[in-house]
Amino acid sequence: MVAGALKPAYEVAGDSVDYAVERDRTSFAVFDGMGHGLQSAQLATISVAAYRNARRAGRSLTAAAEAVEQAVLTAFGGEAFTTAVLAELDTDTGVLSWINVGHLEPLLLRDSHLVRRLSSEPDLPFGLGVAQGGQPSRTFAVSSEHLQRGDYVLLYTDGVVEARSPSGELFGLDRLVDLITRNLAAELPPNETVRRTVRELLAHQQAQLRDDATLLLLHWSGEVRDRLLP
Repeated sequence: MVAGALKPAYEVAGDSVDYAVERDRTSFAVFDGMGHGLQSAQLATISVAAYRNARRAGRSLTAAAEAVEQAVLTAFGGEAFTTAVLAELDTDTGVLSWINVGHLEPLLLRDSHLVRRLSSEPDLPFGLGVAQGGQPSRTFAVSSEHLQRGDYVLLYTDGVVEARSPSGELFGLDRLVDLITRNLAAELPPNETVRRTVRELLAHQQAQLRDDATLLLLHWSGEVRDRLLP
């Protein structure tokens, strides 16, 4: 199950989210384009369009990352960038694979608690790879984690944790994790958990968002794997 929310700020920013659920695979991604304004919106549009095209063509996670890198480099020539997490879950086995390019680390939640951040090899955002002959000159490292039945994975952008109240108080990571885990502990489904978290985020800022705020919460129940076992 996948639940996501994107709350746009008053000033145009560059968040975007995409996911697709197939028979044995769930693909999902979160993007955050540099800055604010028209360029940031263009970054988001180009990045997610390149990712969707690669995903729909059945290309690998690394090939999808290469497609986004090429699209951003072609459009902006190294003068702008997009951070992102591209991820793929094998819903038969529970193996999660992801590529993180300069983005906030996803969170692994289990039994209504934060287990850990899903760390990966540090990498530059899309659009900052040095181009050689018009082609990206780097390879992307894929990290993996074998999820346990019932695990949740949370992706988010800096517009969530760096949101400030009128008095200057940060929303912060601790508050985000507390809201998510308390709602999950109350056995609320992912969509309602995300909805309530966004409601608290808006209340914290008195509905005056200065940056796009995006959340994506994935839940792997393990039911498909169970049906395949003899």
